[in-house]
Amino acid sequence: MLDDFPATQGPEREAKILECVRSKIGTFSLVTITSEYNGHQAQFQVFEDALKIDGVRVNVTARTQQQIADLLGCILPTAKLYDLMWLECPQKISPHPRPIDSSTKAMIAHSKQIDEDLDKSNYQGLKSTVGKTWIIDNSLATKPSKACNYGWHFSGTTFKGIKGHLAESKLKDPNTNEYIRVIQPASLFHDPSHTDYSQVCVLVSRKCLVDGQEMDILDVLKSPELANLANHNGVLKVLRQPGVPQLEPIIEVVEPVQELEPEPEIIPEIASETVPEPIGEVPVINQSFLELIMGLFRTLSGRA
Repeated sequence: MLDDFPATQGPEREAKILECVRSKIGTFSLVTITSEYNGHQAQFQVFEDALKIDGVRVNVTARTQQQIADLLGCILPTAKLYDLMWLECPQKISPHPRPIDSSTKAMIAHSKQIDEDLDKSNYQGLKSTVGKTWIIDNSLATKPSKACNYGWHFSGTTFKGIKGHLAESKLKDPNTNEYIRVIQPASLFHDPSHTDYSQVCVLVSRKCLVDGQEMDILDVLKSPELANLANHNGVLKVLRQPGVPQLEPIIEVVEPVQELEPEPEIIPEIASETVPEPIGEVPVINQSFLELIMGLFRTLSGRA
């Protein structure tokens, strides 16, 4: 399949990637991460690794990543969810920066570097970091023509001389008690048509559990009580990449949680004695008619 990809990034390559997903050629699997906030606990299902085609982590634009999310019943991650993926990954993968290149050759080379890291450890499970990804963030509300990319987490205070930035969620690594850092902070520098060798497709399923109850993560992100479970700055006002037409999913999407209407109360019948129907009113006889009858009766009696 990758042999049919054009050598450079553009609409043709994006269309081929989207068609692979529609045809279920793209591969991915889901794993669970946990978040706790203000007495609530949530389990979110996230991509174990980036989306692959022919074993290669494909690069996508924000527009294409949103459309893939639509097809797969997913959303783009938030910064906090991407941070949690890094924290809960048992074996970290180091970033692989290189000169900016959007070619298919660079896409394959970057994915191969990650595979080589994984081959050394024979590790199976959640993988992070496998690249930068497009995220949804409230900053997009003020610049809807832009896209927000984020990621390349690393351990320590610097990475190969790169100081990096504090992760958006300000979470600490429990093993070191240090704030986690990223090379790429949440940025609106690019538009939704940009991609390069580092922009991989990592998504979050809309199905999640909150306090043991199945929910749609979109409802979680809209809830003042629950939003911080998945987003570092509360209620998320931008739930998808702006300006991208929504596609119909090719897999089942969770139904919104609805309160059940109470069943009508059934009142048992109570046995009772038969009550006779009320007797109707006795008709009133006209007084003149009564006197006529009585007179006729006396006349007949005198003749007898």
